[in-house]
Amino acid sequence: MKLPIAALSSILLVCSVTIANPVVPSTTASTEHVSSTVVPSSTTSTESNPSATPNTNGLDLSRLDSLSVDIEDLLDNYSERKHDHDRHRKECELIRLRLEDQEDLVSHLEEEFDDLKFELQGNGHSDSEYSDDDEMERTEFELQNGYSKLIRLERKDKMCRLKHTRFTRQLKLVKIDLVKSVFGASFNIELLEEQLSLILSHSLVKQYLEGLCSGEQSSACRNDFGQDPDAEQQQQDPDAGQES
Repeated sequence: MKLPIAALSSILLVCSVTIANPVVPSTTASTEHVSSTVVPSSTTSTESNPSATPNTNGLDLSRLDSLSVDIEDLLDNYSERKHDHDRHRKECELIRLRLEDQEDLVSHLEEEFDDLKFELQGNGHSDSEYSDDDEMERTEFELQNGYSKLIRLERKDKMCRLKHTRFTRQLKLVKIDLVKSVFGASFNIELLEEQLSLILSHSLVKQYLEGLCSGEQSSACRNDFGQDPDAEQQQQDPDAGQES
């Protein structure tokens, strides 16, 4: 009776070992299978998505032998904005110069008025035909008039600078449109002036812009080749020349 029981125990022990052993190999095989599939798929995905080559779709300035209608329109707009900007800049410079002159004049009149006031207080009234009192009143009148003109010029200077900022912004937008149309994807905002210079130095572009100044659109160039901007400023501002 003991022998069959011992034999049965041995059989059960062998069966339990046989059932437990396959679990470890199956897990290892699964892990190896996953790792072997993940790595190659990652490599394949990276290799199948190279960086796209940028589309420059710009113009080759070295081979440019004619200007398109779109480029001519952009050059027309650039020429007009450029001359408006430059004309207004000159106007602002004139206003600034007159403002500085008026500030000097007011400062001089203030000193003169203070000196006359000091002399009048020290010497008393004079019986001469043209007394210190009369001169002091005249200086005070000129000083008050100088203050009024100074305030007007300060207001003009402020308004001119604000308007000039708008002209500058408009001109920059036109420059960007022009350079983008020529350089395409090679456009770089940090190199805007350099790229614009390359365009403007091209013989066809120079010839076209010069034609604008001699043809029907010559009004865009009149402040560079026509009327003196100083004379134009005198006509626009009747107070010009009266501040000094």
